[in-house]
Amino acid sequence: MIFEKSILSELRSVAGMTFACLLTIVITMALVRTLGNAASGQLEAQLVVPLIGFSTISSISTIVTLTAFLSVFMVLSRQCRDNEMVIWLSSGKKLTSFIPVIWKFSWPLIIATMITSLIATPWARNQADELRQQSLSERNLTEIAPGTFSEFSGGKKIIFIEQTDKESSDLGLVFISVNEDEDETIVMGSRGKLVFDSNQLPWIHLEFGSRTDIKSFSNSTSKIRSTKFENYKMKIDTTPKSTTYKERVRSTSTWNLFKRQSSSDLGELSFRIGTVLLCLFLPFLSIPLANLNTNQGRLLHIFGAILMFIAFNNLLGIIQALIARQQMNLYFGLFCLPLSILIITLCLFYVKMYLQGNLMKMLFKKIRIT
Repeated sequence: MIFEKSILSELRSVAGMTFACLLTIVITMALVRTLGNAASGQLEAQLVVPLIGFSTISSISTIVTLTAFLSVFMVLSRQCRDNEMVIWLSSGKKLTSFIPVIWKFSWPLIIATMITSLIATPWARNQADELRQQSLSERNLTEIAPGTFSEFSGGKKIIFIEQTDKESSDLGLVFISVNEDEDETIVMGSRGKLVFDSNQLPWIHLEFGSRTDIKSFSNSTSKIRSTKFENYKMKIDTTPKSTTYKERVRSTSTWNLFKRQSSSDLGELSFRIGTVLLCLFLPFLSIPLANLNTNQGRLLHIFGAILMFIAFNNLLGIIQALIARQQMNLYFGLFCLPLSILIITLCLFYVKMYLQGNLMKMLFKKIRIT
């Protein structure tokens, strides 16, 4: 009972400090990156704080996983360095006796990683993408140069405005040409105004103008129909061209990934589930890893553990890429990750037991000689 309580209390206190340090580092990096984009004009100033928050939320799963691994590693390393581990082992405890204690410490972190990786992270990425897209759409619309033709919707819509008053949304005389296959629609308004609906989608509101529909036929003939209007509204589609399919997959909810199950969806799904598996198995790897005696110092010992975490995290990325390229099955990839951790853990357990057995034999020989 004393064994379990003492280790659990130290693990939780170290985990709190480790999580706070890692969270501070992530927030600082997000702040520097976001402020750099805002200073270069790529982002609006009012989006800095929300994007920092969403970026931090999307990194929580990795932070919790690294916290679980480093907390167990640092606590057990400290006990080995202060010879507390020798007291536990000499009192009848074994290295395997730490497994139930580590499990009691890890299962809340595993649940937190599952929630953040499968639910919170895609939601935060989706919200950040929507903010960036909305900001780019508003900037593209409000910065239309007067007297020039601007393209929207991949060149299908061409808009010309007479003047732009930056103090208001009045556009003056507006000319719009919409091309769909072989048909063309030309809309002209003597006055135009930029408005946004409840979903923050941009519309152009025209007054006192005309609409001309030109319908072409296969026999090189066309039909022209012209109508006049007093009020006319047209939606402007301004989806950024830089939005790639990979970014949309990273922002897709886990449930939609399960339903679609394309190669890219399965790759992203493997990364999210693999993050949970890392949080499940890596703390147990710390038990034999922390008990390996090193003479390089405490900081180098921790640095080696961080490098091992980076290696497994990169292995998770490699598995994701192989699944996305249809070179590996999802279930086989998810099986390889815990299997590799389990093999390394068992090998380290064997090495530690072997070294501990040789040390005991040497002590018994010295006792017999004396």
